[in-house]
Amino acid sequence: MTVPPPAPTRPRARRRPLPLLLGVGALLLAGTYAGATALFSSRAQTLTRDLTAGLQLSAQASGAAKVEQLSYQRGLTRSTQTMRVTLTDAAAPVNLLVTNEIQHGPLPGFQAAGQAVIHTTVRFEDPKLQAGYERAFPADKPKLLTRIALNGDTTSDLGVPAGTVTEEGTKLTWQALKGQVEVRGLQTRANLTWPGLQMSGPDGSGQVGNVTLTSDLRRSGPEDRLGTGSSTLKLAQVRLGDGSEQVNVQDVAVTAQSALKGEHYDVAMNYDIGRAEGAGQRYGGVQLHLGVGHLAQAPLHRLLVLLDETRKTTGAASAAGGLNALTPEQEKQAGADLLALVKDKPVLTLDRLSLKGEGGEVLLTGSAALPGATALSDSDLKALLEEPTGALGLLDVQANLQGSEAAMRGLLGTFGRGLEDNLDAFIEAGYLKRSGDTLSLALRLNQGEPTLNGQSMADF
Repeated sequence: MTVPPPAPTRPRARRRPLPLLLGVGALLLAGTYAGATALFSSRAQTLTRDLTAGLQLSAQASGAAKVEQLSYQRGLTRSTQTMRVTLTDAAAPVNLLVTNEIQHGPLPGFQAAGQAVIHTTVRFEDPKLQAGYERAFPADKPKLLTRIALNGDTTSDLGVPAGTVTEEGTKLTWQALKGQVEVRGLQTRANLTWPGLQMSGPDGSGQVGNVTLTSDLRRSGPEDRLGTGSSTLKLAQVRLGDGSEQVNVQDVAVTAQSALKGEHYDVAMNYDIGRAEGAGQRYGGVQLHLGVGHLAQAPLHRLLVLLDETRKTTGAASAAGGLNALTPEQEKQAGADLLALVKDKPVLTLDRLSLKGEGGEVLLTGSAALPGATALSDSDLKALLEEPTGALGLLDVQANLQGSEAAMRGLLGTFGRGLEDNLDAFIEAGYLKRSGDTLSLALRLNQGEPTLNGQSMADF
């Protein structure tokens, strides 16, 4: 009799490996994650230390704050850093305690892949200031959330909730503020929007409306102290009044631009006001455009590095403090770099200072250069630093003023009726030249020789 083959059965040995592999896999995954988290914990501490050092350097460079790390408690998946930020640019120093709660990668907080997520909170050391802070933000507090990607790029989101506070009869109400800063390698971009605030009280009322800030800056390398790019701050309206007097300013824009052309920097700073009213005067526009051109990159960079290092080692809060702490060797280096900077023919320009009133626009332009500095020696520069008036013989300063007669009279009238009445005398004396309805003035000081409208001042 033939014995039939046994009925096929599922191999039972294959049923257990699945949970076993899952268990081992989970264990390996947990171990790998723990190991990676421990690695990122170390990286996060290093990165946080680097960010803190950068913050300290920036604070020292501004001269408005001082930053010191108080503690860093490192954990496997979470660490805590505490810093004290002292605002020195105030009537009395203000101490802030800044706490960074750091969640480490590679999946910080089990969110997207990255090195770390940092939650930043702030407290005042002064109990009275902290009490005021609590009154202003009784529930939600201002928040800063920073995400650090695997490649080191960072994205920081700032949020300040809306609120209202009343102090000594003055009510202050503000809208929520939002901002973001992105750092991608050597490029930093920032955007901030704020609808504004309103104030009312016994001493008057005020309003700031629709504030925006945009910035796009790029450094050429890690050691670049200046970078290039642009930043723009805009305010739609600023209004202040006490019942009898009102000041209203609209469409304010402040723009900073910097560019590197070859081996030289060009920097521009523009201030524009679309409309200004106050003290019985009304102007359609006010513009101030300043520039500094042909700044030699290498000596300027060395000077900035020297000042930063000196402030860092001495704790000086200002550039003057840093200069006073220079060693003889550093003084020699700074002198050589300053000499190279002024001998490379930098130019300060007043591209326009204009005021548009009911009578028209008055425009002032000008420039200042140091053509006589090309022949300076080290000893000459030292003498000029001790006695700056000696630089008058090296300067070439030009100023040009022009505008319609009605605009000139309107401008002089804002400073007093007497000046407006003397306009005809200025024209007759040759101080102002007339061409049709346009009045102009050209003043120049060229290496110690002053001229007015092309004539020596001695002729007037």
